[in-house]
Order: sequence, then structure tokens, then C-alpha cells
Amino acid sequence: MSLPHDRHLSNGLPQDTGLVALDLESLGEPEVESARQRLMGLAATRRGEHLCLDLTRLGYLSSTGLNLLVAVNREVRAAGGSLSLHNVNGTVYEIFAVTRLTSVLDVRRRDEGRDQSAAASA
Repeated sequence: MSLPHDRHLSNGLPQDTGLVALDLESLGEPEVESARQRLMGLAATRRGEHLCLDLTRLGYLSSTGLNLLVAVNREVRAAGGSLSLHNVNGTVYEIFAVTRLTSVLDVRRRDEGRDQSAAASA
């Protein structure tokens, strides 16, 4: 999994906010452990900040992947920050909606806002 350098946005998000690409097509059992290490490491280095994950490439999300994103959210919030998930495609958004995690996580569909083109994967 590649998490390229932060890309700063000019679409109304706070100045210190970086959009970080989650460069995965699938977040299931095989990918979760390496993704956990990278995302928790990112959360640890961004304590107290707003963390935006770009999920443009993500096409599959399992219950294990959902659990990881909830855990990352909990970690970020415990450190005084916040997490938002950007550029979520319709299929993946439906998984968040059916599980009612849209009430817990800040999940933004691919067509919401102007940030969709701001962070192409490097």
C-alpha cells in the first residue's frame, strides 16, 4: 500500500489538512494488516490534526476493512483530531450506509465537494 505525500487542498478544508491517498483497490482480509500498520502510523504522526483519506481507488471493502477504518477513526479522535473519507465510490458508500457507519464516520461520496480531482494518486 502506498500512502504518498500529503496533498494540500484549496477547497475550504483547513490549511493544515492533507488529503492522503489510500492506494488500494481492495481493503479485505489480505490487505488489512499492512494497511493497519500504515494507517495507525499515519494517525500517530498526525496527532490532533484533521486527517483526510482519499479512497478514490477503493472498489471493495470487507467487514474487516470497515473495522480498520472505525479503529483509525477512534485513534485519531482519541488524539484530538478528526478523520474524513473522501472520493468514496457508490458501491463502497453503500456499505457504509447499510452498516449505518455514515452516522459515525465522515464519509464523502466521489461526487460530493470539489476535492475529487485535488488528489490524484502519485
